[in-house]
Amino acid sequence: MKKSAFSLLAFGAVALASASGLASCGRGYSGSGPDYLPDMSIDTRGTTIEFWAGFGQTVSGYLEQVIEDFEEATGITVNYTPQSGYDNLATQINLSASSKTYPNVAVGYPDHMASYRDSDIIMRLDQFIEHDTDIPDTREGTATDPNAEGETFHELADFDYSDFYSDYTLENESLEYREDGTGYILGIPFNKSTEVMVYNATFFENPLIVEAGIHIPTTWDEVLEQGTAIINWIKNRNGFGKVITNLGNTYNSVTAVPATEKILLNLVSVTEDDFYPLSYDSQANFFITAVRQWGGEYTEVDPATMEGSVVFDNDATRSALTRLNELYEAHVLGIPASFEESSYCSAHYRVNESLMNVGSSAGVSNCATGQFTSKVAPIPFQDADNKYVISQGTNMIMLQANAATEEEVDKEFVASWKFIKYMTQIGNGKFAMLTGYFPTCGTSQNDEQYQEFLNNDGTGDTEAYRLQRYAAQVNNNTYMNDAENWKKFVDPGFSGSSVIRTRVDSITAEVFIGGSTAQEAIDSAYADLRDYHD
Repeated sequence: MKKSAFSLLAFGAVALASASGLASCGRGYSGSGPDYLPDMSIDTRGTTIEFWAGFGQTVSGYLEQVIEDFEEATGITVNYTPQSGYDNLATQINLSASSKTYPNVAVGYPDHMASYRDSDIIMRLDQFIEHDTDIPDTREGTATDPNAEGETFHELADFDYSDFYSDYTLENESLEYREDGTGYILGIPFNKSTEVMVYNATFFENPLIVEAGIHIPTTWDEVLEQGTAIINWIKNRNGFGKVITNLGNTYNSVTAVPATEKILLNLVSVTEDDFYPLSYDSQANFFITAVRQWGGEYTEVDPATMEGSVVFDNDATRSALTRLNELYEAHVLGIPASFEESSYCSAHYRVNESLMNVGSSAGVSNCATGQFTSKVAPIPFQDADNKYVISQGTNMIMLQANAATEEEVDKEFVASWKFIKYMTQIGNGKFAMLTGYFPTCGTSQNDEQYQEFLNNDGTGDTEAYRLQRYAAQVNNNTYMNDAENWKKFVDPGFSGSSVIRTRVDSITAEVFIGGSTAQEAIDSAYADLRDYHD
């Protein structure tokens, strides 16, 4: 793999070319439209493709390991360029639409993919999936030397789209529709996460706490009940501003704790006003998930026009905001704005300003502290019939090929397809194991390395890596267990859906902290989002 140096593409303000304009001029070979079927049997050894993603340095380092595995297996070179965040990645691809300098392969969220669809630069993958078996099983030579005598080169295993989890594939099939109402496949699931609840196991598993009947809540009603019990238990010991030990004793400082006792909660720097038993990282996710859990809808898309609209002015949203505000007023539920943060509460969890924190499964390592033991549980739900948890993460997409001749275009397309199928299916288990993301299909879920990670007892792990394993086990044993009746959901992506998400991020704060009623907060959001409703 040749890793490109990071740089912003130096484009001025350019308008995106119209779909018809791009379709007529294309990129490279003029026949390569969104339904173009290359010669799938073409030999791609020695081909170089460009790949852009929006991952940070740590994930990029792990990603490069899997890319190197792919290069060794295929003889294809991947030039990988990180783009400093998903939004910047989408910006750079959209800016490069008219100049046709976008990469062969990228990762993308549905709303980003919708913008590429509108610019007519994204490829439909149906034809690649259907004709994947046209790729020969073997060839003469090796991955790096097609002319090596007496050697046999093995192409990648066949792609199996049916192997992917429908929770993840649906969003890729909901961005563009045929006349018969079936969706084109515009991407393949790659890195997926959901929300989980990290909790202070040192506290919750202490015999005094168990004896007091305090436990991990499963529903929002229990959050109120258990959160209130936790606050009262601490207050009964005059514990705020003190250290509480495993025996229930309080001391003014850590150094005052006898050697015969262990710290249960270090609240020396925590006041009652600072403390919320449960905190929730993403205010946008919190709002969107609450709407679902109370039985409502957040956005919808017209399949005929592919235009999206907001639909959260409903009784479910009003009920959700009203009930959750009761939890906030009881001081058992906090959001980033409660701590004067723009996002995330993990830093406050680490210093015992909360004892449970809901956040992305891919970010549980941020809750590692070294001061107490943390474990992971499912997020709270409203009722057993609406156990919704949000699904997040990107998909791998293919963009128009960058070559002048039909043969070169075919090589780029087929090489890009091989890269996508390797990263999403064959090598996805290793990527998930390294990064804390979840496997996207049965093949990667059952990968030997991933299963070893999933079932390891954690001996020798760092706390951060152990939390990643706990999150993976919650996903595997609870969210993906049909008997548990959890529903991973993704709201439809469309041009503007990111604008809507950004606006609803403040709704819970407007109600909890700003004093707005549920309807006032909804009306204010609708006024700002007038382009997305009648």
